Amino acid sequence: MSKNWFESGLVKMKIKYVQWRKGLAYYRRRIPHDLQKHYGSETHLIFSLQTRDFREATKRAQEQTKQLDHQWVLFRASEGSEIEVREKARAILRRHDLEPGQAGEYARHDLEPDAFVAELLTHSQDGFGEVPGIVRERLPEDLRLAADLFYAKPEEIRELTVPTFSEVKEKHLYFHPKKLKDPQFERSVTRFLEVSGEMPVNEYRRQHGNAFVKALLDSGVKAATVKRYLNQVRPIFETAISEFEIQMANPLSRLKVPKSEADEERSREPFSLEQIHKTQSYCRKNDDPRRWVLSVLSDTGARLSEIAGLLVEDVKLEHDLPYISIRRNHLRPLKTATSERCVPLVGEALWAVGRALENNGTEHLFPALVKNGAINSNSISAALNKWLIDQGLRGPKQTVHSFRHSIRDRLRNSGCPPDVADRIGGWKRQGVGEGYGVGHDLAVMHKAMTNMISLELGKS
Repeated sequence: MSKNWFESGLVKMKIKYVQWRKGLAYYRRRIPHDLQKHYGSETHLIFSLQTRDFREATKRAQEQTKQLDHQWVLFRASEGSEIEVREKARAILRRHDLEPGQAGEYARHDLEPDAFVAELLTHSQDGFGEVPGIVRERLPEDLRLAADLFYAKPEEIRELTVPTFSEVKEKHLYFHPKKLKDPQFERSVTRFLEVSGEMPVNEYRRQHGNAFVKALLDSGVKAATVKRYLNQVRPIFETAISEFEIQMANPLSRLKVPKSEADEERSREPFSLEQIHKTQSYCRKNDDPRRWVLSVLSDTGARLSEIAGLLVEDVKLEHDLPYISIRRNHLRPLKTATSERCVPLVGEALWAVGRALENNGTEHLFPALVKNGAINSNSISAALNKWLIDQGLRGPKQTVHSFRHSIRDRLRNSGCPPDVADRIGGWKRQGVGEGYGVGHDLAVMHKAMTNMISLELGKS
């Protein structure tokens, strides 16, 4: 009986790539001839599956087969790639004890690398065996690059030898084939390239890492998620350092990730009604763009990025029920699908938006907060929080994001139905049924918010 048969009583079954030795399952698979160079002298992969159970052995064998199939696809895809050509070219030079750019040194000493030149001449023969000299176009790709490297000027060597970020990523996947099916890895790499661009891997600096972090935070990504993005991209630079022997610091190493707006929302205390009214009074007295933003935040509960990124066309003051339209635009994305909404303007928010329109000559409602076609919610938040502290308007566990907590309490205390409050704040709707339809009418939300303001004024 063949060793790869599993026998139990009258039942005899065969599992692909599995052999049984003394009741223990082993994985055994022949290495394809074209891939044996990756495994030294080995012709088969043989290792224990660490089980005696038929079903478990079947499961583990299938997993191993799947992983190997992916890895071998990757091996074959990398053959003939730029990275492989670079590595082969460097190997040719090492075989001849040569270094990139060394031709100048040989010329100064009136020397010639005879064996290397002979190899170049051999491949330069024409169809009649004639050798007119070194003919670059007739050289194999790896030998051609080896020649380019040897005869390169110092300023040309880096361009010829240093791989791009995407080339290093390809090498990284060679060692980590499971990443091929990891959507988080692909998202992280794509986002990094969108922010930093493609270039030789040693040209990335810490500033590129910080810009990557900032772009993620500004788009509403939580700090914990930003760290996961970094954990996906950072090892690619480690591969560049270890496998390509590039002398460089990892630009994503030990980056500081401040709390995002989304994180702040979960860790701050709401403002009291007294604090809100006092802040609104101070904003009236100062009457400038940053104070207008605070006033809008105080009576809408919107996110800072949502208000700072408003366009003039998003404001509907002429409507019977004035409102702002919060939607995705070129200044900022939206955190979630439910973030896209219309928010009625009542109380101090109505006053502040009116003041912003009166003093505006651009497409942006708050042009002072826009720099180089973008907003920086973190720096704006820091400036507003400092002002609130200086005026004695906030406690240690409060920030501008606390207005968002406050509006939820204020709506709740005025008897506003939870689903209406969700719609006003752009919070995730509760229950399956809330996902149907277009949501509450503007009049319903306006009534809830004016009722909130009226009740508060009656208590003050």
